[in-house]
Amino acid sequence: MPPGQLRADPPKVLEDMVEEDDSNPHTWHLLGMAYYGGGLLDEATEIHEQGLKLLKKLGVPEDDEVYDDFDDLKGAIEHARTEGMEAA
Repeated sequence: MPPGQLRADPPKVLEDMVEEDDSNPHTWHLLGMAYYGGGLLDEATEIHEQGLKLLKKLGVPEDDEVYDDFDDLKGAIEHARTEGMEAA
């Protein structure tokens, strides 16, 4: 990495985005995926649950595509748990 160039930490960037605007379900989903990708399955599960609560609070219809995104996240988390892919 060139001197002076900052390396972004995806979960931190997304955490900051959620803190700035916690009403965007897509940002919550991306944060959950970042945690999942890092093996932080407990955190990913918490974000999944919070994201679903947000969708209901916003009145997003259950047939909206964003629910599919959260379902995919849940499936990925469950698969990772069965495969023992949690970070140490």
